[in-house]
Amino acid sequence: MVRVYEPIVSATPEEIVAEQRKEISRVGSVRRLPGLKLYEYDLTTGEIREADVQTEATLKLEGPVGRTGKVDAKELCLYVQALNRENAARKFREMVRKKSVQNKILRKL
Repeated sequence: MVRVYEPIVSATPEEIVAEQRKEISRVGSVRRLPGLKLYEYDLTTGEIREADVQTEATLKLEGPVGRTGKVDAKELCLYVQALNRENAARKFREMVRKKSVQNKILRKL
């Protein structure tokens, strides 16, 4: 008798959660500077655009309301805080000139 398909082995909920935690990794954190926006530079297209930041407000018992922002980091994108688009372009040019960024790009390609 020949089997056409293999039986599906169901994983336990603990195994599924453990795999999902492996997939989600924290890239890092940066303190937001007042008056600056976060820009992203796509290395494949060369496009500079403002990054999508999801902000959340947190209530505290004492003191002001706190705000946290999260960005979904995309592959082959660099991020920098800048005053405007032209300033961001200058900062990205400086980052790409550095050897460490060039090696990082080559590893991902």
